[in-house]
Amino acid sequence: MGAYVGVWRVRPFLCYVRARDMAHARDEAWRAYVSEALRLAPQGRCLTRSYGEVLSRVMGPAPREDRRSGDEIAADVIGRIGLEVTG
Repeated sequence: MGAYVGVWRVRPFLCYVRARDMAHARDEAWRAYVSEALRLAPQGRCLTRSYGEVLSRVMGPAPREDRRSGDEIAADVIGRIGLEVTG
C-alpha cells in the first residue's frame, strides 16, 4: 500500500484500501473471464454469462437510485429524527 498519499487519518486510509480492494477484485474478475473465454474458444464453445453478470457477482449489487424529490427526502429525515416543523 505504498501508493497512499492522502491525509494521515484512519477513515480516508480505509476508504483508499476499500477502493484498491474493489479495483483488484474487478481486475481479477476480468482476468478470470478472459482466461475462461480463451480456454473455451478452441473447443468451439463460448461463455454463457456476460462479463457484466460476473462483475455484478464480484462487486455486489449496485446501490439503488433514490427517485424521491428533495422535499420528500427532507420530510423523511425530519420525521425520522422526530422534529416538528411549524410554519
